[in-house]
Amino acid sequence: MVTQFTRDKDQTLNNFVFDFAVLSLQAENEVFKWDWISKRRNAEATSAESLASVRKAWRRWIEKGPDSLETCRRYVSKLLTVGPKEQRPESNSAEQRTLEQIYKYYDGRKHRFEALAAEVTRWTLVGNGPGWKFGWITPASSDGGADFIGRLDIGSGFGKTKLVILGQAKCKTLNTATGGNDVARTVARLNRGWVGVYVTTSFFSEKFNGNLSRTSSQSC
Repeated sequence: MVTQFTRDKDQTLNNFVFDFAVLSLQAENEVFKWDWISKRRNAEATSAESLASVRKAWRRWIEKGPDSLETCRRYVSKLLTVGPKEQRPESNSAEQRTLEQIYKYYDGRKHRFEALAAEVTRWTLVGNGPGWKFGWITPASSDGGADFIGRLDIGSGFGKTKLVILGQAKCKTLNTATGGNDVARTVARLNRGWVGVYVTTSFFSEKFNGNLSRTSSQSC
């Protein structure tokens, strides 16, 4: 139960807040078998018979209680994240030398890195193809959680969709993992239908990837 204000904010009312969690099927290779549901709705089946075919994440939640919810939750974006080793170029490679040159060039004038980040975003999304519309780069003194704004046009005619791209750019030291505050600021400023982009010379740690998975799931 929570207490909320009316639209005019002159009265209060009590209301219910529900927290839903989609549980993981990783142990079952993402395959859901309905025999468990069938047994649960069978009035003649005992609790033990129903639990015999229960999914592993559900059983863990039943046995360990609400504190185990985060270990039982399904994170779709986790399937798309990579570890720090895969994010960073190999030592002494051409990519490593290029990254070092980029950081050295923009160190001390990191606001100018935002223009490069916008160009990287364009190449990543459309390459030399059409569809990208550059908006603007925010002032260095106040970015409000966004360093550059663009637009991605998908489709044509009545099926055309225009997606606002809200980008954050961080020129950070190559050996220091990025934190979650900057990305969280970007996510918090996304409206429905917008796309957030984060460009950095750094990398995401394993712990941050886990937190990012939860943030992505909650902001969909």
